[in-house]
Amino acid sequence: MTEPARHPDQCNELGWTNLVTSSWQGVLVPSGTPRPIIEKLHAAIVKVLADPAIQARMRNVGAIAVASTSPEEFKAYMDSETAKWNKVIQDSGVRAGLSANVAPDAAQRVALAKRCAAEPGPSCLR
Repeated sequence: MTEPARHPDQCNELGWTNLVTSSWQGVLVPSGTPRPIIEKLHAAIVKVLADPAIQARMRNVGAIAVASTSPEEFKAYMDSETAKWNKVIQDSGVRAGLSANVAPDAAQRVALAKRCAAEPGPSCLR
């Protein structure tokens, strides 16, 4: 999981007042993988992510090492994230290739451009 956005006020300026997001990664296996293999893989991942050296390396790149307590917990998390982002997509009307549907208005673009000129950051990379 990565750190929250460093410039949340810019999201508010763009009208995204309730946006809470992070990125995450996981290890998936094919359907039908025997349970003992899944458990062995999960245990190895938990062990690696608990290693202080691994946690430090991840923190150095802005990530937080988090392991699920079980494969089922991770599946539930993936399901909830999928439902959340499906709703965002449906509610916003955004479609692939039609970024104008979520583009800021002219005043918001000017405000963001001024902020990025004064304080470049990750949200300025558009």
